[in-house]
Amino acid sequence: MEIVGRVGSLRIPRGSVSVSVMLSLTALLVVTGCSAKVVGTESYPVVSRQFPPEPVYSRVGLHYEAHSIPQVLDRGAPLIEPAYELRMPSTNLREAIAAFSKTLGYASLDIPSPLGDRRVSVQARGNADQVAAALSSAAGVRTELDHARRQIHVVDLRPAESADNTTLPPAAK
Repeated sequence: MEIVGRVGSLRIPRGSVSVSVMLSLTALLVVTGCSAKVVGTESYPVVSRQFPPEPVYSRVGLHYEAHSIPQVLDRGAPLIEPAYELRMPSTNLREAIAAFSKTLGYASLDIPSPLGDRRVSVQARGNADQVAAALSSAAGVRTELDHARRQIHVVDLRPAESADNTTLPPAAK
């Protein structure tokens, strides 16, 4: 074993120099500590009740009389209705009624084939009843809007043809 140096009366061998340097550095780090700040802890008081507080009821309160809200109707004011526009330059009655019913959100009942195949040209603007009247005059039919059931009914105004292609006589008065 080779002696590196002497510290007082101790002899330090060569291999233990690195171990002693490491031990001294570790002791230095432990003594000085790291540079992180010490974080304080927060403490909360112990809960003293298990249920929420009882609601506070007051003997004095604000109450309104039970009555219906009066309706104010101005008979001179116009009724506000949505406006529709139907422009179909060349189509058959079945397609025109289907487009109008989809616009209104109504259901159109089945239209008989000879009546539904009639060619019409419609250009109308107004409320639902005005557009239905324009469609009726263009096709020669009566269009009825059933607002309660949300349906459109179509009735033929032309005289019905019999099986031998002759028109029926007008009804006696």
